[in-house]
Amino acid sequence: MKPFRLSATTLKLVDLFRSKKEDEVATYEEIEKVVGFDIRENGRRCYLYSAQNILEREDGIHLGTQTSIGYKILKPNEAVDKVEGNRYHLARKTKRAGKTASRVDWQRLDEKDQKRLMRESIILNSSYQFFKATKPAIKLLEAAGEMKKVTADKLIEAVAMNKMIGKRE
Repeated sequence: MKPFRLSATTLKLVDLFRSKKEDEVATYEEIEKVVGFDIRENGRRCYLYSAQNILEREDGIHLGTQTSIGYKILKPNEAVDKVEGNRYHLARKTKRAGKTASRVDWQRLDEKDQKRLMRESIILNSSYQFFKATKPAIKLLEAAGEMKKVTADKLIEAVAMNKMIGKRE
């Protein structure tokens, strides 16, 4: 098996974005000049995703989309906004997928697919309930001055605690 190598296109994108400073934008035209094609075309964004992973992992550089313009090098606070937006988007998608799952005519499925649907429904609905409960749980942690020490386990514990507090009131 051949060792994995990054494509020349991905490396060109990484170099382009590394040459930019925070708040600067690499326009679609500029990107096209560097890589030789429009990155927005179907099947071409994979190079951008690979470049983003490398930039985030190795340099702490985060990109944000500038609609119809290109990609901006985000400031750290803008990267946090992006993360928050992604979480919100994920919660919406999870809710929508759960609704779709609940509307599948399970009686027309064979036993194997019924089990798959049940598994997916449980996972989606549990995930969505967790998303809904995280905002009040985070407020609970902030009030306790625990935000700097938040781990996934602590957040889950706070979600459970918040549900218990809510039931008592």
